[in-house]
Amino acid sequence: MSTPITLRQLEIFLAVASSGHVTRASESLHLSQSATSMALAQLERQLDTVLFERRGRSLRLSERGRLLVGEARELLARVQALPTLLGGSGEALRGELRITASQTAGCYLLAPAITGFAQRHRQVRVHCRIGNTATAVQALLAHEADVGYVEGRVSQPDIVATPWRRDRLEIVVARDSPHARTTRLDARRLAALPWIMREAGSGTRQLLDQAVRAAGLDALLPMQTFDDAEAVKEAVIRGHGAACLPVLAIADDLREGRLRALRAPMLALDRQLWRITRRGSMDGAVLAAFESWFEQQSPPAAEAKALKARSASAPSSPRRRRSARS
Repeated sequence: MSTPITLRQLEIFLAVASSGHVTRASESLHLSQSATSMALAQLERQLDTVLFERRGRSLRLSERGRLLVGEARELLARVQALPTLLGGSGEALRGELRITASQTAGCYLLAPAITGFAQRHRQVRVHCRIGNTATAVQALLAHEADVGYVEGRVSQPDIVATPWRRDRLEIVVARDSPHARTTRLDARRLAALPWIMREAGSGTRQLLDQAVRAAGLDALLPMQTFDDAEAVKEAVIRGHGAACLPVLAIADDLREGRLRALRAPMLALDRQLWRITRRGSMDGAVLAAFESWFEQQSPPAAEAKALKARSASAPSSPRRRRSARS
């Protein structure tokens, strides 16, 4: 290979791979069709391989072409990340940080920290995309995020998952629900609850399903599903059913009595939260600064918060009630 491959060639290749047409790629890149075709042909000569299979006017990636897509995206992402990677060396921190997170991590842990970090570093732009574990993984693989924080276990070979925080799920009902009269659930009562659940693909739903299977019980069937933890919580507070939700999301509601926690001793509902990155990606200066800030502002204390919320949600004994009235 006598002539070096340029970043522009890789950009053109990815544009054609995305659109499947030279003409559309040319328009998106503001190049002539002939210039795009020449760049693509030169790249194939340099690599001594066929990157596309021609089918009429459309192009489909060959096996080698599909392999190059991932490598080209990674290379371009690293080049684009250079200002962020080097930001803050001897001067004010600057750059961009793209975070993807599942709902518990994003809404209840990361959002306050991101706000404080952005106020402290005015030249940094932070974008946080919140969904579920599956969408967070997809965002990383598509190079739409630099780091992810999720509840669900990830087994993708191109994703590196490391333990981050801990959390616990609680089974809850409204304080006036008839189910609140029994705080300890057996298998029959557990199955009889009118369940309101998160969608399949969420870390919360994943852990509940796993805990039920591990206990040797039949799968719990939801009456309603929502792809938002706040929607599930609101439906339960209004008395429409029972849910299994993260303590991080319901601590205030337990403490203030809007929700009651039900014990299900047969279910293991503690869970690990995970930090996920693309395999081979590098942490830049902005990401390192943010995570240092986050640790200072929010020390790992999810377990202590869970215990405190459980204690606060427990109904008081009759003796304590009498003393309170006296």
